[in-house]
Formats: sequence, structure tokens, C-alpha cells
Amino acid sequence: MTKQVKPYSSEFPEVLTIIKDGRSRAFQAVNIALIETYWAVGDYLSRKVATSGWGKGVVRELADWLLVNAPDAKGFSAPNLWRMMQLYDTYAGNERLAPLVRALRDGLNIVLKCSRMEPVSNEDKSSTTDHFPGAGKMVRETNQWIIIR
Repeated sequence: MTKQVKPYSSEFPEVLTIIKDGRSRAFQAVNIALIETYWAVGDYLSRKVATSGWGKGVVRELADWLLVNAPDAKGFSAPNLWRMMQLYDTYAGNERLAPLVRALRDGLNIVLKCSRMEPVSNEDKSSTTDHFPGAGKMVRETNQWIIIR
């Protein structure tokens, strides 16, 4: 015995679309918040390295301290902390790219692997990145790296 479809059930996919769109916006908001967090951590570390003499040992201690005091906060190992600082140091002075890095929807990979970017030709850039010179190299890398959560 098969269940009969009610006449209004043809409208159900619209509700599913609303749910999927909402979930997508939620993931985007989380990614933006994470990128802003990584940017702020990179800024903080950059200042500490420049003014207080922090080095690999102190950053390693910070990573260990975070692991003990915030065990649910994943992705803050010493190498990742250095990558956050590299991201900040690389793009903070670029008036066009700094806002883009913080606003990228898929930026988590870029944040964690920013030191591995390579230049690409203008032909390789998508129409979105044409508005931000140099952004094409970041977008190219997003499909090649693992997202760490």
C-alpha cells in the first residue's frame, strides 16, 4: 500500500529550499566569524612578536595553554597560530585585499594555508576576483587544502 500524496505536498520543496538557504547563510556567518577571529589572533601575535619578543617557544606555549584551557577550540595549534600571523602580516597593509580576506565565504582554508599561495594569470581569475587584484591566487588554492575545524 502506497501513501497517497496530498495536493499541497507539491509545495513542500519550497520549505526545504528555505531551510537549505538558512543553513547556508548560517555556515557563511560562522566562516566569516572564524576568519575575523583568525585575523584578530594574527594581528595580536604579530604585535607580540614585534614588540614583546615572542617567538616559536612562546607561541608553542600559547597553543598548549589553549589546548588545556579551551579544549573545544580546535585549529589553534602552534603551526596554525603562525599561519594566522602570516595571513595578517601578508594582507594587513593591502587596502584592497585585507577586507576581502576577512569577508571570504570559503576563507577558512586560506587562513590556514596562506603561506602556500602562488600567482596566477589574469585568465585564471574568475569574474568575482577581477574586482580585487591578486585575489585570484587565494581562490585558486581553496580547492587544494584541507579545512581544519
